Amino acid sequence: MANNGQLIVQNDIFYPNTSSSNVIDLDEVMSNKYLKEVAFTTRQKSTGYKINDKVNFKNGPLDVYLLCTKAGTTTDTDLLTLPDDINIDESFYDGTVEWTVKRFADYDTPKNRVDTSSGWQNKNPILEKGELGIESDTNYIKVGDGKTTWNSLSYISSPSADNKLDANGTAQKAISDSLGNNISKTYIKSLSANGTTITYTKGDGSTGTIKTQDTTYKNATVSASGLMSAADKSKLDKVQTGAEVNQNAFSNIKVGSQIISADNKQDTFELVAGSNISLTPNATSDKITISLSGTISNTTNATNATQDSRGQNIADTYIKNITGNNTNKLTITKGNDVQSTLVINNVSNAANATKANQDSAGQIINSTYIKSITYDGNNLVITKGNGSTNKIEVTNISKIYPVGSIYLSTVATNPATLFGIGTWQALPAGRVLIGQGRSDWGTTYNNGNTGGEVNHTLTTNEIPAHNHTGSANTSGSTHTHDLTMQASHGKSGNGGVPRFSDGDIWSANKTKTLSAAGSHTHNVTINNAGGGQPHNNMQPYLVVYMWKRTA
Repeated sequence: MANNGQLIVQNDIFYPNTSSSNVIDLDEVMSNKYLKEVAFTTRQKSTGYKINDKVNFKNGPLDVYLLCTKAGTTTDTDLLTLPDDINIDESFYDGTVEWTVKRFADYDTPKNRVDTSSGWQNKNPILEKGELGIESDTNYIKVGDGKTTWNSLSYISSPSADNKLDANGTAQKAISDSLGNNISKTYIKSLSANGTTITYTKGDGSTGTIKTQDTTYKNATVSASGLMSAADKSKLDKVQTGAEVNQNAFSNIKVGSQIISADNKQDTFELVAGSNISLTPNATSDKITISLSGTISNTTNATNATQDSRGQNIADTYIKNITGNNTNKLTITKGNDVQSTLVINNVSNAANATKANQDSAGQIINSTYIKSITYDGNNLVITKGNGSTNKIEVTNISKIYPVGSIYLSTVATNPATLFGIGTWQALPAGRVLIGQGRSDWGTTYNNGNTGGEVNHTLTTNEIPAHNHTGSANTSGSTHTHDLTMQASHGKSGNGGVPRFSDGDIWSANKTKTLSAAGSHTHNVTINNAGGGQPHNNMQPYLVVYMWKRTA
């Protein structure tokens, strides 16, 4: 609840520039309009929730609520507001409960109108109740009450800064830098010194100290060292007033921690030039000029430098001190005591500047950058911040070539190297592939069986029917042939020619051996054909690499 003279917008308190006692609490107005109309309960710790249960926050924004999308029990801690990295329609786990962040569909957020200060004055409109009017050239803001003209309204401002919103209604304050570091916890707001202790204060009020070396020396006494040793103090005290300083001589010379003392009353001290160093004495002005040329290889004992390694003047380039004045300015002091002022956007109140909608190039973040990438089994599903999705089809090699597949190629690369998956075995050389099952010619081929032959010799049954040519010759002795005939008798038995027509009577058969006409034999020769060699049994072919996936 706001106090008199305050304006509260989304938990940010503003004060009218006038002493008006009117109070506008937009959070209270919105709460009365929405939360009282919706029977929501505040999220409770260690509590069970069911799917579609709805809850709101104790201290969260009024236009959002949580929808239970997975039943479970909440954690044993309070959840006062929405986590910083969760956006609308995104989900997160609270114990075993999964919540999805939702926004009221008809939530009536305050309206913003922008014009120049002269434009507002000339138009002098009446703003709606709760409507913000922003002067684009001054960044000053007025809030309408639904009845008062612009010129009669009072400006509002933050108690810690003169400006709250820019011309676009965007907060000028940030809680994180470009690297995501919390500004108030990371950066120093002020420095103070007390003796040898430097105290720094960060934006969130936390402090720390840095201890420096004590360079304050007390005056020496004969019993205690100070700016000089106690022994030197004792010697100095013994010098009588008006005593003359030893003329034309050095008693001691200290180089670093080494003391060089005279060995006698008229000793000589000699300076020897080292590498890259030249000595130029001037007896008239009692001085020695030491010049350096080139680079000194070891400068461990060098205490003062005027330039850095790039030749830049150290006193003009580097910062010696930074101080703050608890506003939005840093005072930077360089080595030459030249000061400059750096104005920083006020970071003391940044409740409305937790999220950015554009990148450094002005591109809309929600529609430009990818929020998530998932895989649905066939595609990569790319989801952007605004919820739009795009699918990229992904070829799954395991679906194309599962275990047992055959891969053919004219390249010798193992498919395991080519595809990056699986174990592949090269098939035996000289084998061809044949489809499994029963063929049209009646032969059954089972998967995995082998057969066939490179060369084949025909069997007798495989030889086609054919003719052979032959020749015969004659040889041997003579031989005889027997002739069997019937003799006649009877009516014509007078020795004439027997004739059946005469009624002659025929006797039994009689055999007569004929004279020899010469005996002989016949030899028949059949000519051979063919060489009996096996023949090539392969069809025309192209040799390739064949692999079988085994795992």
